[in-house]
Amino acid sequence: MRILHVGNVHLVDPLRAHGHEVIAAFEEYPALAVPGVPFDVRALWRRLPFAPDLLLVADTLGPQALPFGLEDVPVPRVYYAVDVHMNFFWQRYYARLFDLVLVAQKDYVPVFDVPARWLPWGADERVFRERGLARIHDLVFAGTVDPATRPKRAAIVACLRERFGLETFGESVEKRLTWEEMGALFASSKIVLNESILGDLNFRVFEAMACGALLLTERIDNGLVDLFTPGEELAVYGPDDLVAQVEQHLGDDAARTRIAARGAALVRERHTLGVRMGELAAVVEAGIARRDTGADVALAWGMTAHLASVRGLATPAVTVPAAAMSLRAAADAGNAEAALGLAEILVWAGQEDAALTALAEARERDPGLLRAWLVAAEVERRRGHAAAAADLLRGGIQDAPAVTDATRELALAAVDRGLEDAGCSYALGLVLQEHGVPFTPGLVCQLDAGLPRTALDYLSAAVRAGSRRAAEQTARLFELVGLPNLAVLFDETAVGLAPDAVAARDDLSRTLRKSYRYAEAAHQARVARVLGGDDVGDATSEEREAASRDAEGALGDAALARLDADDVEGARVRLERARAAGGLNTAAIGELLALVDEAKQLR
Repeated sequence: MRILHVGNVHLVDPLRAHGHEVIAAFEEYPALAVPGVPFDVRALWRRLPFAPDLLLVADTLGPQALPFGLEDVPVPRVYYAVDVHMNFFWQRYYARLFDLVLVAQKDYVPVFDVPARWLPWGADERVFRERGLARIHDLVFAGTVDPATRPKRAAIVACLRERFGLETFGESVEKRLTWEEMGALFASSKIVLNESILGDLNFRVFEAMACGALLLTERIDNGLVDLFTPGEELAVYGPDDLVAQVEQHLGDDAARTRIAARGAALVRERHTLGVRMGELAAVVEAGIARRDTGADVALAWGMTAHLASVRGLATPAVTVPAAAMSLRAAADAGNAEAALGLAEILVWAGQEDAALTALAEARERDPGLLRAWLVAAEVERRRGHAAAAADLLRGGIQDAPAVTDATRELALAAVDRGLEDAGCSYALGLVLQEHGVPFTPGLVCQLDAGLPRTALDYLSAAVRAGSRRAAEQTARLFELVGLPNLAVLFDETAVGLAPDAVAARDDLSRTLRKSYRYAEAAHQARVARVLGGDDVGDATSEEREAASRDAEGALGDAALARLDADDVEGARVRLERARAAGGLNTAAIGELLALVDEAKQLR
């Protein structure tokens, strides 16, 4: 088979190993095809020495492969979405330009609205293989370890480093390992730790197993247990058994070696890149139905170029004008979504009047397109037109599909109270969440016009304005989608806003534990028990003292906050309850009560 390949270079040699003749566009035509710069594939097609049988485009790490003009390519067009867990928000548009989409993460297959099938990643067997090396490392992790950007990963690494002497490699960009170095490391390790950013079935799963190490990876979906059996070919962990899993497998050489050997054999047989490219070829040879994509090109390409630029994956100087031109054509053809996308570009370019015109077009064509109302309201609010902004919000809320009556009423009332109120941002966040736009993984906003895109944007604004409800709602949202490490940030905010609230402490304790921050989780649980008047007899004396000190501080903060709010009686009631419950420093409570009495006399 003759293949024109654009994108991920790791697929080229495995394809050639199957006997396919592959033209790697980035390597062989660098003047026409450059990562991150959209290019017309038709111009490249005319330069080819032969007519290919297949166009294969695969996403890359960093600047993306974004050929356009695919509607005129006369052979099957296949797109391989590898990092779909980070890029789905723009790949769902780009996918519309292809006949078939191959998806590396199983759970994302059903959410594409074009023909799609699961094709997991695999190990490059030339690099990741057993090498007959001594297993000199007990437990290793290879990859970025940054508490600021990977807090869950950093917590897991810290826990295992303290308990078992975990060794880390390639912790930063400057120290990143080459594939060859990583292959040698895995082949000389007993256990390789894996952590998943967004529940993704990542490269490390296949690579560590291929090298004959025991893979210890998080329990995830996305097809992990369809490919491998925990306890048979790999080991899995969660917050409740991370330490126990490491203890078990470091302590039983025979079982660990047996499981690792089964995993390596299975990967060699079924899960290499060579096997994957064989599966791809079989799909092509079985026949791929040609799709007529012409009618969808203007919107699909325009949104792809726009959102890839927003994500920082395409060169703005080339991509943004191309996006604007394509979206303008789609909007002129009556597409409301295209008019909305065009408006976002115009706001970023400082052309607010033109943006409002495009948004009016979008609302006229689709009154249920909620963000067309919300973006217009934000533009008007920035211009100082509060009344116009409020009218737009009311119009959008009234017509928004999939929003409950209770939330609709709450939001309308919040708009009436004022747009700058934290309650308004909170209510709009609830509306967008029910509307189906909670948050967008991977949306970095390199071209940031400051426009709210998701429920998270509104809820975060409410949190910044001091809304405890918004902090709790945002934390629940992240916890619900399996991102407890992000929930922690908002649970911490909720505790800061209500330091004596037992429920807030319990929530924080739960998400801290799910994020593998065990000591902090236990401490917050103890503080919650002290605040609730419960016994903490199972703790050490030092732990009890620390919990009591923090509980006293929480009571003091809460009492002072109530005093600041002129709620003198509320401060007294809370302190009296704490004194009656016992377990706290009664002298400290007495001092706070004296402060309350003094404030009452002054007022």
